[in-house]
Amino acid sequence: MGYLNNVTGYRDDLLANRAIVKHGNFALLTPDGLVKNIIPGFENCDATILSTPKLGASFVDYLVTLHQNGGNQQGFGGEGIETFLYVISGNITAKAEGKNICLKRRWLSLLPTRLLNDVC
Repeated sequence: MGYLNNVTGYRDDLLANRAIVKHGNFALLTPDGLVKNIIPGFENCDATILSTPKLGASFVDYLVTLHQNGGNQQGFGGEGIETFLYVISGNITAKAEGKNICLKRRWLSLLPTRLLNDVC
């Protein structure tokens, strides 16, 4: 029942929609298996958690869609935490250590400490 592809309800085939998680090794999530998560600080966004230490990863990976006036003004990341941001489509403005950075489609950025962002 994925929110990204608007496929809802149960599949006809028993194995058509299965996430595979091998703790500490890998997790395979199909588009039908992505669910919306509420992540503190993200307002007017659709977000899903792709990986987390609860799955055995040593990092956290989010997929976030920003809607009109959506973003995160509280920041995320923290002291001693590497924060990467990859823009799949559109443009956003990220603020890190008081500096505004405009990120465009297919841009990857390593942002220091706290990160604030909203739509450009």
